[in-house]
Amino acid sequence: MPRYYFDLNNGSGFVRDTEGRVEDSLTDARTVAIEALRGVISGEISEGKAVSRRSFISVRSETNLQVAKVYFEDAVTIED
Repeated sequence: MPRYYFDLNNGSGFVRDTEGRVEDSLTDARTVAIEALRGVISGEISEGKAVSRRSFISVRSETNLQVAKVYFEDAVTIED
C-alpha cells in the first residue's frame, strides 16, 4: 500500500508532513485530507481565529509528486 503525505497551507503558514500515512488508494488519501482540513478549520474557529478560504492540503506520493489538492471548498459547505 502506498504512503501519502499531507502538507497543510492554512493561509498563515505551511506545515510539511514528514511522516505520512499508508492508505489503500488515492481516493482514501483524499478523504483523509478532507477530514484533516475540516479539523484544522474547526480548530481555528474554536480558537476564535480567522479561517482562510485559501486553506488547502496538498497530498504527495512516496515519490514526492503532488497527486491531489484539497481546498477549503472541498471540506466545507457554506449556504447563504
